[in-house]
Amino acid sequence: MKSEPTIQQMLDDLGDHGVYVEDISVSIRANKGDVLEDQYWELIDDLCEGILKERWGALTDQDKLGQVFEIIQLLPCYPTASFLPRLYMSDLSAAAEVYLWQQMLQALEHHDRLYREAIEYVLWVDFFENQAISAKAWTDLMSAAPGKQAKTRLLINSGPVPYAAKRHQYHELLENQEDHELLAECLARCLNDVYGKIDRDDAQFILQKLRVGPGNKFMSYLKHTL
Repeated sequence: MKSEPTIQQMLDDLGDHGVYVEDISVSIRANKGDVLEDQYWELIDDLCEGILKERWGALTDQDKLGQVFEIIQLLPCYPTASFLPRLYMSDLSAAAEVYLWQQMLQALEHHDRLYREAIEYVLWVDFFENQAISAKAWTDLMSAAPGKQAKTRLLINSGPVPYAAKRHQYHELLENQEDHELLAECLARCLNDVYGKIDRDDAQFILQKLRVGPGNKFMSYLKHTL
């Protein structure tokens, strides 16, 4: 059985034998997730594009996702993570969709900050801000049983998600006073988001019940703006 090529072998096949995965990774991490080397932009794009187009052999949807997640871990930046929504929009199988959400939730709990942030950003920009898929993506992520840290990060970035889709989670937070600061931040981000379309009646109901200490900037914003 022919073994799958490594990421380095894929790079070599693209014709750049003098470039190593480690070099790209060091550059990205040194620049806190930004790709500043012009040559790396094209390489990263060609690498991920090659996986999607099966340049190195036939792959299932889940295999493609697995390889893209591997690349994002090695090269944690938006240019690599942006291939996840492309795969999602290509009529993934049901099993591959479940795998996508599971891997994203694991990433949001990961010890590697840049990896977490790359996934967090692509969720916000390409899944939650895209109103055609936002509600479904949110519902599917919540159905995948996120851990505490992952759920917190999802809630903080839920601003663009249609209010009706996340209302249940907001009211769950309301039940526990320890979560009130988080809920205040969620409401403030929703109110401030161009796609937020906050339900002002429901948000005002929640605001009246929030118990948050003085000086909280999100509470102050809500009281003056909502």
